[in-house]
Amino acid sequence: ERLGWPATFLIMFDEAWAVAEQVEKVVEATTGGCRNNLDMLAWNIDPNKDQAGFSPHRDRQPDDVAGSFRPDGTPKYATAWVPFTDACPDNSCLYVIPRWSDPGYTAGDGEKDVLREALPTKEAYQSIRALPTPAGGACVFSHRTIHWGSRGRRGYPTPRIALSIACADDAFEPPYFSREFLPLPSLRLRLALAASQILCYHERFCPSVRELALYKRVYEAGKGMLSPEYRTKVRREFIAAVKDNHERGASDSGSEGSAVLDDALDAMLDAQADGEELEDDWGEVDEEQWGGVPIYAPLKTQDTPSSEHGVKKVSQKKKREVGGEEGLKKKKKKKQKGPPPPSSLLPKKKKLGLPRE
Repeated sequence: ERLGWPATFLIMFDEAWAVAEQVEKVVEATTGGCRNNLDMLAWNIDPNKDQAGFSPHRDRQPDDVAGSFRPDGTPKYATAWVPFTDACPDNSCLYVIPRWSDPGYTAGDGEKDVLREALPTKEAYQSIRALPTPAGGACVFSHRTIHWGSRGRRGYPTPRIALSIACADDAFEPPYFSREFLPLPSLRLRLALAASQILCYHERFCPSVRELALYKRVYEAGKGMLSPEYRTKVRREFIAAVKDNHERGASDSGSEGSAVLDDALDAMLDAQADGEELEDDWGEVDEEQWGGVPIYAPLKTQDTPSSEHGVKKVSQKKKREVGGEEGLKKKKKKKQKGPPPPSSLLPKKKKLGLPRE
């Protein structure tokens, strides 16, 4: 982090993968078969910088909650959280709401306010459990456990450094890349995964426009080794990250801003051509703020040609690659399956039911 890299780039080191290999064996044995699905993150929480872990959330919100558990009650997705320094309330240990105090754990949340349902009274807050964990220990919990990292106490001398390793049944969520590359993936693959994870968790880490451009380039260099499902997820989250930066008022005029918007436009076109459902809540971006490259809201008219998919401006890079406007239309027509998607821009996300940072 002193050199500007997020803590998740700890996965560049062999030690992180050695820990993941050991943890996977424990989780697989205790959950009935969940294996490392490569959803890995790391944190360095410094209480003297007023930092905190993730806010309250569930790791997954499947449509079929009951189906995300096996007949014997074991989860098809679980997370192992491993601190590398002693984690305590003073430097941000984990806090959880136990299953027995969480009505949505197995029933699902629907449109309900999850925290209000789990903590309806003052007395309900007494069910919250802190999980202080010594360095080298582990907290293992299912995808339905509401959990969060606390805010540390200023003056506490030790930061909280931790690694999380998600494990899943492949039928529930396939791994982000083939396990044939384990236990020690190539440096190129580790780098692609780390950059992709920052893009996927952009709401938590809030990368700048310049950082988005860098992580996207790193991802592109290694995406061929990543699974199709994960690549779709990264694409969706990258588009959302660009939108979030605009809404936060982030600016980066010049080549980085231009590159990010051009990549976002390309990603939108690819998503639409693949039939991905998109949202149309992104208005015009200020040209000066984003390096002089405008992006426009979708067309609203009924007579919009379906081949245009509602997008008014197409990146020059994409046009060149496929042979101009006609080549672009042919490419999209070839990739399109079924009726064209709505004339819109951003991928729809499932409602998580909990506030996100």
